[in-house]
This record gives sequence, structure tokens and C-alpha cells, in this order.
Amino acid sequence: EVIYSADGEQKFQNLCRNRKTFYAYHGSRFDNFYSILHNGLNVHLNKVSLFGEGTYLSSELSVSLLYSPAGEGW
Repeated sequence: EVIYSADGEQKFQNLCRNRKTFYAYHGSRFDNFYSILHNGLNVHLNKVSLFGEGTYLSSELSVSLLYSPAGEGW
């Protein structure tokens, strides 16, 4: 269930004012989606860090898809 928050949207728009924004993609296995949707992207849950500690995002969907293998449910 998605619950829209007009107040939250307004706060976000105020923070974005005068800043360059862009979409970023995160690739993950299907079985991680429930946790990501309910808890967000948590750095401490990363088990392997190829480029150092952190949660990786890309402005290119094709890059993130490399980290989203097809599996049950796709």
C-alpha cells in the first residue's frame, strides 16, 4: 500500500529547490525488495562492498540491472 503525503511532498520540494536532482537506480535481488521497501537502503546490511562501504546507486538503469538477477517472482 502506498500512502501519499502532501506534507511530505511539500517538504521534499522545498529541499530540492535550487538543487540539481536526478533519478538514481539501485539493483538488488528480488528477495531483498520487501526489506528495502519497509526499511529503506541500510548500509549496515551490505555484506559485500566492491568499491568500499556504502549503498550503490547509478544514474544508468542498465548498470543497476546487472545487480538484479532474474529469479523466482520475475
